[in-house]
Amino acid sequence: AVAERVLIFRIPRLSMPLAEGLWRAYAATASRVPVLGPAAALLLLGPPTLDTLARVPLAREEIEDAMVYVRDHWREGDRIYLYPAAVGLYEYYAPYLGMDDLPYIAGRGSRTDWTVYENDLEQLRGMGRVWVVFAHVYGAGGANEEALFLYWLDRLGERLDSFDGRGASAYLYDTGASA
Repeated sequence: AVAERVLIFRIPRLSMPLAEGLWRAYAATASRVPVLGPAAALLLLGPPTLDTLARVPLAREEIEDAMVYVRDHWREGDRIYLYPAAVGLYEYYAPYLGMDDLPYIAGRGSRTDWTVYENDLEQLRGMGRVWVVFAHVYGAGGANEEALFLYWLDRLGERLDSFDGRGASAYLYDTGASA
């Protein structure tokens, strides 16, 4: 996933030489074979464009609403656990929402070994009230990591509150007395 995100920064650097090459090929062959340039462009740019469009979420995901709910229902001593894909979003919006001084735990992720998630959630045991915030939840291949997390969290503590927004959610758990 990180490699895919880094690729976006390389695209502008790669697209200019590619565009130049396509233009030169078109200019050299336009009089003899006018469809060659557009066909080459379609062959080179079509697959990555379709792949990108397939990855774009159809619905908007708004973590701000979930964060505002947590902020408005916050009590002294509460903590926040962030689903791994929500960490960057939280860190971006927290200063704008007055939440940059609230203690949070950045979740660790592993698409290949879900026990990493379960072990990561185990650290919440005994922390008292913990808000668990989800955004950009992985759901490919019929998997639903939010449902899996909630299954584990319901075994770990008592669900006290919840907020379900557009593509983001927050759940308050009592995980036992804090030390």
